[in-house]
Amino acid sequence: MSHKIEDIIERAESKKANYQTYDFTRKENDALKTFFDLSQEFDSIEDFYKLCVAIPKSFFDKEARLYIVDPKLNSLVLIAKTETRGSRLNNPPPDNIKAAEQPYYTDNSLILTIRGKGTLIEKLPFEVKDDVLGLLEIYPVKEL
Repeated sequence: MSHKIEDIIERAESKKANYQTYDFTRKENDALKTFFDLSQEFDSIEDFYKLCVAIPKSFFDKEARLYIVDPKLNSLVLIAKTETRGSRLNNPPPDNIKAAEQPYYTDNSLILTIRGKGTLIEKLPFEVKDDVLGLLEIYPVKEL
């Protein structure tokens, strides 16, 4: 389905207004821009996963773990992390880390649920529950 240019402009204006209310710091804004710039630069999905955890480390000195749905297992597995020790890749998240409607804090971690767009999720060659594609864990944090 194609949209009218007026609809696209209206959405752009809406986003512009939203960004003003977010009141991002310069560092937060730079982190977002860096993420979007570098996501265009790297070619492999593995590098993209590493980028997802590298941004919190680079900009905020926070460790991060990225869990993605493994299509063979149809469950979340650790796919990228900043720490060289600790959790092993391809293992599931701990029991206290689950998908949620809103970001939440648990055991010194901030958990962000990554959801796919419904119309695109339907085209995946595997099923996901509640459109959840993954989880991003950022730690140690009390509150950001």
